[in-house]
Amino acid sequence: MLTRSERKIQKHIDWRRNEGYGFQYQELPAFRCDGVLNVFCPDCLTWHVHGGGKGPGDCDGHRAAHCMFETAFKNPGYVLREVGQVDEQFLNTYEKQWRSSVKREQDLRKRQREERESQENQSETHEVAEVAEVAV
Repeated sequence: MLTRSERKIQKHIDWRRNEGYGFQYQELPAFRCDGVLNVFCPDCLTWHVHGGGKGPGDCDGHRAAHCMFETAFKNPGYVLREVGQVDEQFLNTYEKQWRSSVKREQDLRKRQREERESQENQSETHEVAEVAEVAV
């Protein structure tokens, strides 16, 4: 059973997975903590910190991404939507859940790729055996 904050985090993770990359600017949730807005980048898997303005909702809108390397957000940036005030513990939990979600997806893709390669190898072995039978 997920806590209320964990459900909130999972909702944002699911939203990011289902939306985004097809749009010019992806909207990302921004969390206010200690007067600044924190945005977790789904590409470089780090927190980007933006000025918090005078109050809630002041800084919603387009921002340049702070990615250190080329990512899907580096050039176009993203749109921030402040979702609320949080504490440091929430930010740490959010990051852990997002990273574990990415790890699960990477593991799944790796298994799928290995299965495809295995099937291709079996198919090639079967074709070689058929050619050998015809030659004999």
